Amino acid sequence: MAGGEVYWFVTVDTAQQLPAQSQAEMRAAALRLVSGWHHGITQCIEATPEGSISFNRFLDRWPSPVGRVSTAPVTLVGDALHPVTPDLGQGGCMALEDGIVLAQQLQAVWGAEDGDESAAALDGALQRYEQERARRVLPVAVRSRGMGAVLQSGLPPVVFARDNVVKRVLDISHFFDHTLFDCGTL
Repeated sequence: MAGGEVYWFVTVDTAQQLPAQSQAEMRAAALRLVSGWHHGITQCIEATPEGSISFNRFLDRWPSPVGRVSTAPVTLVGDALHPVTPDLGQGGCMALEDGIVLAQQLQAVWGAEDGDESAAALDGALQRYEQERARRVLPVAVRSRGMGAVLQSGLPPVVFARDNVVKRVLDISHFFDHTLFDCGTL
């Protein structure tokens, strides 16, 4: 994002009907959803340029560390490989990680002087890439869905804990250890 830009989103329970949909209707619906919120969110929504507000369903799919999605020479990266809910804000970061890990696996096959450029070697590199990414992405996808469930819950005991206990007791920093992934050097 460029300087001076802000990315925001509001989660709406899917049981609620999404507003239909001019920009004015979507802006009004977003403002209703955040009525009474603090930290400048209403000002962000009001300042959002015409045509920039959208309502979309978010779905995730948890990766399998044993399943295959690629057929050499084609594989998937980013949301195509592992869509996650936006509750931890890590989708784009994980897509960038995918590119680095994929390049590392390909470099291991083709980067050596005696590199094996066979279809089998390529397939092996893609399989290792997928397995490594599944191990990394699965915990983030689970955390993201869990965070969304807590943040969206309407059950009174959960709301009480979320709104009164968590902010006073829980050290939220452990929720962000997923941001410490090191891709290594390329």
